[in-house]
Amino acid sequence: MGKLKRASHRTKSNVSCTRPLYMLHVDLCGPISIQSLGGKKYILVFIDEISRYTRVEFVRKKSDVPQILIILMRKIQVLYDSKVQKLRSVNDTEFKISTIDAYLAKEGISQNFSVARTPQ
Repeated sequence: MGKLKRASHRTKSNVSCTRPLYMLHVDLCGPISIQSLGGKKYILVFIDEISRYTRVEFVRKKSDVPQILIILMRKIQVLYDSKVQKLRSVNDTEFKISTIDAYLAKEGISQNFSVARTPQ
């Protein structure tokens, strides 16, 4: 009984994302105890759900996150020649800022929040 494995999760029968940039996952890690040569202590990670394109940006302060997020979303949209439909981030304060909300509302992007501190 002690060596039994858990049953695996069932696979999804229908795919929720059908094209690149339909859903973009964003997370901020840090502060990291050892800062980079440029003095940056945070890591901002972007992951596209369908293509698994990953972009990592290093950030000096949490207050720099909104402008870096907006700039990177614009760059990624130009790179894929497509528009982001949904942005999913953790339910933390760094993504609940009025400048991010205003930009997403202007662009017509819906924002979803996942539960904080749950890696699965």
